Amino acid sequence: CQIVGCDHQLGSAVKEDNCGVCNGDGSTCRLVRGQYKSQLSASKLDDTVVAIPYGSRQVRLVLKGPDHLYLETKTLQGVKSENSLSTTGSFLVENSSVDFQKFPDKEILRISGPITADFTIKIHYAGVADSSVQFVFYQPIIHRWRETDFFPCSASCGGGYQLTSAECFDLRSNRVVADQYCHYYPENIKPKPKLQECNLDPCPASDGYKQIMPYDLYHPLPRWESTPWTACSSSCGGGIQSRSISCVEEDIQGHISPVEEWKCMYTPKMPVVQPCNIFDCPKWLAQEWSPCTVTCGQGLRYRVVLCIDHRGMHTGGCSPKTKPHIKEECVVPTPCYKPKEKLPVEAKLPWYKQAQELEEGTAVSEEPS
Repeated sequence: CQIVGCDHQLGSAVKEDNCGVCNGDGSTCRLVRGQYKSQLSASKLDDTVVAIPYGSRQVRLVLKGPDHLYLETKTLQGVKSENSLSTTGSFLVENSSVDFQKFPDKEILRISGPITADFTIKIHYAGVADSSVQFVFYQPIIHRWRETDFFPCSASCGGGYQLTSAECFDLRSNRVVADQYCHYYPENIKPKPKLQECNLDPCPASDGYKQIMPYDLYHPLPRWESTPWTACSSSCGGGIQSRSISCVEEDIQGHISPVEEWKCMYTPKMPVVQPCNIFDCPKWLAQEWSPCTVTCGQGLRYRVVLCIDHRGMHTGGCSPKTKPHIKEECVVPTPCYKPKEKLPVEAKLPWYKQAQELEEGTAVSEEPS
């Protein structure tokens, strides 16, 4: 006996991948794995465990606990039905074979697939204790990129170009949908546009000059052009700046005109946003405090505070609200002593008045000069 592969060839060892594609690489589906835990609620009799979409394969669910599983299905035509799973056995649900095993404290559900409807696995609470459900299946990627035919030639004669593009296609409804559906799947890689020359025959009124000139000299390809970058949104600390990008085309006379963006898709589009002024903002730098202005008791001390930029240079731009103070009170722990009076008591008042006048005359401002 000889083995037969999925390609129906004798001696072939080719097998289907997990997505059901013969000799496939598994890129048309994705593995979905998860766990559900029930929570008892007096107002809730059942709950949804997981929704398994049309076309899924190798479905397996294991419930542990006193609750029970059941199925809800919805066909592509919108017909809904409910299927209770009460006994062990194999059942045909919407033309899909379902194997169900029921144990006192566990239930196991298997579906080989591909399932021919949308299945919703639900749980019916028994109201005794919490249950958990583990599930795993391969979900088809129903939105895929599809390469388009070549767009019309950019010139009717004398040499032009044409490009392909890619569109997002819904395999279930067989129709083109918005690109965002294909971007949802990281496995989806958008095909790069293809470029080819077309209508190379000379135009009827041509003098033959175009026939011998290289194509890219007399008919340059469209290209991306950008406006200048806008001013940075922040002068420091990181900002952004933007610009506009457009697809333009240059004719033989050198005239530039805007064209549809798809004509430039053969090359990557330039970025429209970039970071700017990512260096640190200027900040205050305080020097060391000066000695206290007195040798005993309470006095003042001062320091220099500078605004420094990211290069360590003295600059402006620091916020006055955050500037550290440049003076503060200080106390020298040495006590201050007055000389003991030796004059007669009657001389006290004139001496005290004279000392006050002398002190006022020699007083200095607390601000340093």
